[in-house]
Amino acid sequence: MTNTPEIDPKKEEIAETFRKHFDHFGYKKTSVDEVAKDLKISKKTIYTKFSSKEDIFYYIIKKVANRDRKKIEKEIEALKEKDLEGNERSLNSKEKISVLIQKVFERSRKWLSDKKTDPFEFKYKFNIARLAFIDAYQEYIKNLISEGINRGEFRDAPPNITYRFITGIIGESMEILQTNPEIMIEEETIDSVLRLLK
Repeated sequence: MTNTPEIDPKKEEIAETFRKHFDHFGYKKTSVDEVAKDLKISKKTIYTKFSSKEDIFYYIIKKVANRDRKKIEKEIEALKEKDLEGNERSLNSKEKISVLIQKVFERSRKWLSDKKTDPFEFKYKFNIARLAFIDAYQEYIKNLISEGINRGEFRDAPPNITYRFITGIIGESMEILQTNPEIMIEEETIDSVLRLLK
């Protein structure tokens, strides 16, 4: 039985109030003092739950990313391909990783096209969000790597180290995408990741 972390209602309330402030005022103009005032608590109480405003933003984005990942996982696990005889089969690990990267970039593109803040604030928020998304997908990517190694699709290498290389490639590609949202970098990213896994 897996242990699910216990939900801290006060932490959730603080995060939700910050989310509303971020949506309304933007990241830069959201004030910890104002949020504390809205919640009728002290700033000190906020800082017992979170270390900084960046930490709160990361927490909010990671929650969204976790929900997104669960949805994507279900979509990928439900996908079927036809084999040479026309029979349906589940995707192999290589195909799952390719689809996962495509879906992550789809969502990133959507987020990039939706920017409503000044460029500096957006770049800063994007970097925090990128880390949150990568952390949220960590376990699933490691599982896909292990699955591929066990099936003989990928070379036998430590999944933790391989995961770090893969997220480095994806992170760099997202950085390029952020600078130039028009560039179609997904295929190149998938090729680089799959070459690493061979």
